[in-house]
Amino acid sequence: MNFYPPFLFGRVRVKYVSDDFKQVKVRVWLKSAVGDRYLDFKISQEDLERVKLGLETKGKHNETHVVHLIDKQGDVCATVELVTYIGLP
Repeated sequence: MNFYPPFLFGRVRVKYVSDDFKQVKVRVWLKSAVGDRYLDFKISQEDLERVKLGLETKGKHNETHVVHLIDKQGDVCATVELVTYIGLP
């Protein structure tokens, strides 16, 4: 995954992927920041159930996820809202 061009050129490195793919941790290097920053993406079973229901009833699903950019001390540096769209062909 680290050689995926948007990650490679965006200074993003995947550090951890859980066995069930429900959690991914990435390291982000920013020119304007001192030190690395980390993003911790988590998907719960409830998230998966909502997606499944949306696909079964509407053929698509939109959802907004909040992710925090965290420094090495554990302080939140930024909050990002990611909008996901999953649709059936």
